[in-house]
Amino acid sequence: MISTDLLETVLADQHDEHLAIINDKGLIKRTAAIRIEREIRNLRSPMAKIITGLRRCGKSTLCHQLLADKKPVYVNFDDDRLFGFKASSFQDLFEVILKTRPNSQVYFFDEIQNVEGWELFVNRLLRKKIDIWITGSNSNLLSRELATHLTGRALSYTVYPFSFSEVLRLEGADEEDGAKGGRGLGQSSKIRAKRQAQLEGYLKTGGLPEVLRGAPARTYHQALFNQILTKDVAGRHPIRKQNELKLFALQVLDRFSTTIGYQALANAIPGMSTGTAKKYLGFLEECYLAFELNPYRLKLKQREKAPRKVYGIDLGLLQSLTLKPTPDRGLFLENLVFLELRAREVDFRTWKEDSFEIDFVEFEGRAPTKLIQVCWDLNHPDTRAREVKAIQSARESVKHEIPAQIITWGNRDEWDLAKSRIKVLSAAEWLLQAEDL
Repeated sequence: MISTDLLETVLADQHDEHLAIINDKGLIKRTAAIRIEREIRNLRSPMAKIITGLRRCGKSTLCHQLLADKKPVYVNFDDDRLFGFKASSFQDLFEVILKTRPNSQVYFFDEIQNVEGWELFVNRLLRKKIDIWITGSNSNLLSRELATHLTGRALSYTVYPFSFSEVLRLEGADEEDGAKGGRGLGQSSKIRAKRQAQLEGYLKTGGLPEVLRGAPARTYHQALFNQILTKDVAGRHPIRKQNELKLFALQVLDRFSTTIGYQALANAIPGMSTGTAKKYLGFLEECYLAFELNPYRLKLKQREKAPRKVYGIDLGLLQSLTLKPTPDRGLFLENLVFLELRAREVDFRTWKEDSFEIDFVEFEGRAPTKLIQVCWDLNHPDTRAREVKAIQSARESVKHEIPAQIITWGNRDEWDLAKSRIKVLSAAEWLLQAEDL
């Protein structure tokens, strides 16, 4: 049982942490924060705001920023002093809050899913018209509990590591190059070259906040990877063979931007069953380490059996963990496009038929609305022919002239595919397109 005196001390210390974060002048306003503010602006009934994402990707900081003017009660359940906190202690916590912060109507709970039964307490607070904000590192636990006890009373958001455009803002690139004009790449060749160099750096370092602040990338990434497997997977699921889990996770992340099958993953690890491989991959998705991208197939019966493509959560993490001596740069570029589409909350899938393969297909409802191919360069005539043919075959299969793009590393003006009604964009230009906020 945690004493009320200790709870008072923890809350006071954590309030100081909140003040330090919101007064940090080195922070920027994340794109996700702008979206969340827009969506909750006209809420008329109390709803919990649930923010999830990879451990250490910036969820908590984003939430602190959103609540900077609301003077919230902040409770971080990842604090070692709260180890062993049980649902039975929630009433004590509530009484301490009423004693020390009686006028606050905004509560921010960080990693509250560490406490079994948390959703009952949150539900009670919502009935008291308290504004609740929650962050967590496990999507499945939160969604299961929300579905059971908070149906219709919660809004969920996912935060990703910093995007390329956010990294540029963090580095002050907008101000340095002339605000919006410098971001769009419609400027001088000098700015274009600079953006390419910055994007090259982003492919190597990724967007995790601590690495962007100067932490040694490989050491940090490996430590974070181990912590995620220990706390967010093995700490929440009965894993008997933790070394097997680690080897499996490394195998999955080493196959980013490629098609995988559960049988192939199981075969790579002695003694592993297909069922275990499927279960482990689900665990990696829960904690945001890896993602499976569902396939689109014209024939419904083929969709369930079609192999999935897998992608990693952060380019820097993939660089640090890859087992390949010379990783394929095109795979990193494809993973980058995948993450950007996820962050933009686009409905998209991959599409592979016997005669063609499309990297990404955007949808509105059931209708495909955009085809996206990712290719490091289009220098070789065979490469251009392959990419164009795939797009044309996809269009013919649905008898519709679907808008199409090829995202490449080089300049957008390098190849003119207008006759094929295909728009060629450099990766930097595509990433810095105006965001629909």
